[in-house]
Amino acid sequence: MTARPSELYVHHSCLRQNLGVIVGGVLRRSAWVVLIVGFAVILTYTLGEDGHPTVILRIVAGVGALALVVMYARVMRDMPGRQLKSVARQRQMLAVRILQLVAAVVLGALTAAIGAMTVPAVAASVLVLPLPVVVIVGAVTGERLW
Repeated sequence: MTARPSELYVHHSCLRQNLGVIVGGVLRRSAWVVLIVGFAVILTYTLGEDGHPTVILRIVAGVGALALVVMYARVMRDMPGRQLKSVARQRQMLAVRILQLVAAVVLGALTAAIGAMTVPAVAASVLVLPLPVVVIVGAVTGERLW
């Protein structure tokens, strides 16, 4: 018994929708960690410039980056790459959230390893500022983001 093309389309559409829900759930939970990592990077730079110790903030940035990698890797290890691209094309806000997550991992790891630097602090500011915009756009478009 073979499936008709219309049945295959419905199946693939449901699969993309389910994958979008799974990835969206992980990204909703990780948004808070992205925010924490961003603020840790910014505060590391700010306090480092004033001569204050930054060890705790560097640890927070590193642990946050590691937590983001673990959260994302647990979901992505079983997800086919083609399907993820298809879901990201269908739900552009997920693609934006994935980019925010990757940026937070890179900035957090850099800050934890090297310390306070200007470029990661500025990039973290650029990372933290759009998070509320992403939430508002998601609410307007009906895509639950938090």
